[in-house]
Amino acid sequence: MLLASVNLNKRLGASGARANLAARLREHGVKIVLAQEPFKPAERTPPALGGTVFAGGDGHLAAWISEDLAPPVVSTPAPWVQRIELEWMVVLQVHLDAYAGATRAAQLAELAAMATVEPDDQPWSALFSYRYGEVACSAAS
Repeated sequence: MLLASVNLNKRLGASGARANLAARLREHGVKIVLAQEPFKPAERTPPALGGTVFAGGDGHLAAWISEDLAPPVVSTPAPWVQRIELEWMVVLQVHLDAYAGATRAAQLAELAAMATVEPDDQPWSALFSYRYGEVACSAAS
C-alpha cells in the first residue's frame, strides 16, 4: 500500500490542481495522502480529493485516505505535527519551522519525546517537511 507525503504549498483550493493530484494518485495506486500546507485559509472546509475521504487536519497538515479503507484516528499533538493511526502503523506527519533553526531543533526534541510514548509493539514512522527543502528521511521504530 502506497502512502504519499507532499507539500502542496496551499494549492489544493484550485479545482484543476485537485483533479491533477487525484489523477496522479490513482495512476500510482496511492491510498493515503499526507499533505503539508494543502489549502488556504487553514480553517476552511477541506476540499474534496477524488477517490478519497478527508481523514482529518486543517490547512497546515491534513490527511486523506482511499474510500475503500477504514478511516484512521487523526490527532494533532502540536500545531506542527499530526498523528495518524492507521490499522497497521502510526505515522507522525511533521512540518518543521521554515525560518528558525533553533525552533526546528526544539521541535525535533519535542518529537523525540512524543516518540518515546508510542507503544513498543506498534510500528511508527515520522515524515518530515519544512518549507525551504523537503527532508528526505524517515524514522521508524
